[in-house]
Amino acid sequence: MNRMRYLKEHAGRIGLTALLFCLIVYTVYHAVGGSAGSLQTTPVRKVTDTALVTGEGWLFRDETLLTLPREGLVNTLATSGTKVGRNTELFQVWYPSDTEDLTNAQNRLDALNRQITLLQDSLLPAGSKLSDAAGYRNDAMTRLSDIRAEIRSGNWVGVGDAEDEMLVALNRYGSLLSTEDGIRTALEQLTAERDGMLTGESRTVWNDSASGYYYAHETVDGLEERFSVTALETLTGAGFAELQNAEPITGDVFVAGKICYDYRWYLALTLPADVGGTLEVDTTYTVRFPENRDRELSLTCTDLRDAGDGNGTVLVILRSDVTPAGFTFRRCQTVELTTGESSGLYIPEQALVTRGGVTGVYVFDSGTVVFRRIAAAVEREGYLLALCEDPDPENEVPYVALNDLMVLSGKNLYDGKVYRQ
Repeated sequence: MNRMRYLKEHAGRIGLTALLFCLIVYTVYHAVGGSAGSLQTTPVRKVTDTALVTGEGWLFRDETLLTLPREGLVNTLATSGTKVGRNTELFQVWYPSDTEDLTNAQNRLDALNRQITLLQDSLLPAGSKLSDAAGYRNDAMTRLSDIRAEIRSGNWVGVGDAEDEMLVALNRYGSLLSTEDGIRTALEQLTAERDGMLTGESRTVWNDSASGYYYAHETVDGLEERFSVTALETLTGAGFAELQNAEPITGDVFVAGKICYDYRWYLALTLPADVGGTLEVDTTYTVRFPENRDRELSLTCTDLRDAGDGNGTVLVILRSDVTPAGFTFRRCQTVELTTGESSGLYIPEQALVTRGGVTGVYVFDSGTVVFRRIAAAVEREGYLLALCEDPDPENEVPYVALNDLMVLSGKNLYDGKVYRQ
């Protein structure tokens, strides 16, 4: 009875005490309900974002074909792809007595010239010393990595170029550790075989005009006349589609090479309306050529034309004012066009929070999670770039700042949550 009477007399006080205890537990749980170690953060940083678009670029330029009345064995004298002056020997044409299998003979002659050039490049420069061996070994390993990268990208021309460079490095490395006798012996043998093929009547072809860029017979694709600068001037979307499927032009003459007297060349490609519409005429853009070892060149947009497909596709014409050394001028190759750059505060998608219709992020400041407002400048897949400066400084919700500790993940996050250290 005494116990029951006590409980009845003090029920209100006991209830109030229990309520206060629950309130204290609730407050403590939410105030220090986590540790900073369970919170994933990263500093807010400013980045420059490059927008790239990939397409197929088709080469247009004025190329003068070097023709002869009849077919023969072409022995190249000038280096293909290099600038040659007037009165420079370009190549010899030999007319052997046996002309039944000129194609196989030409392939063998081209292979011999490639091997001879490779071995000549493998000869050690004057003054080479044993300590240079490590450098050549490293060069060979670098070229091996290049070969693997080119294989992954499917660029077989690049594979061949990287193989040649790797072999030169390995030959020089081997010569430093032994002798060059093996290379010189092989050179003599290959040169003798080549000289044995060059028999019969011959003639030498010179560059008897102005200086230009010479390209050997294997670079001729039969499309030179179709992809001229004159053809580009009146090119339409429909005409461009036809050109991409055009057959090479064949004639009664033998084409032994070509030469370009104009250093300018053009690329044509089609881009979707949302991308092509952002480009501007007379503006220079950076273009990367993955099949040319990711070579980057600056090309100027000279024209933007409606491709006429009904979808707003844009026919883009780009011009280069230089002929870069070592660049492979394939008629069609993959290009990556930089359409623009944007700078801003990098905000990953996982950090975005919406509170009361306001988009922002949580940041960790002095042990407390606080909400910071953002204003998107550019939206990308998986992230956005926020404006660096607050566009609404009068807004009562603070704006995110550079180097704020942005919260990427955490449990039961809310504005004002305290984390113990």
